[in-house]
Amino acid sequence: MPLTQPGITPHPISNHNIASHQSNKATEEVAKNFEAVFLTQAFNQMLDTVSPGAFGGGHAEKTWKSFMGKEYAQAVADSGTTGISDSIANMIRAYGGTE
Repeated sequence: MPLTQPGITPHPISNHNIASHQSNKATEEVAKNFEAVFLTQAFNQMLDTVSPGAFGGGHAEKTWKSFMGKEYAQAVADSGTTGISDSIANMIRAYGGTE
């Protein structure tokens, strides 16, 4: 019994297609990580301009703010709303980083 319908030719899965798919995933992951690092810097710069408020300042607050900036940045990068990672991935592909 044939596994295909008449008139439909299945596309063979080649090692090239699998490697290309893995390369694209790697490119997207690198681009998203870059976006998160970039946004971490931006968020930390913004948080440095915020007054201590109820926390009163100090070394612990400074440390906490950097962690908060990193988490905010990761959340924004994961949401995919800025388009930064898409642009970076396209540039990596354009320069021959992946196919």
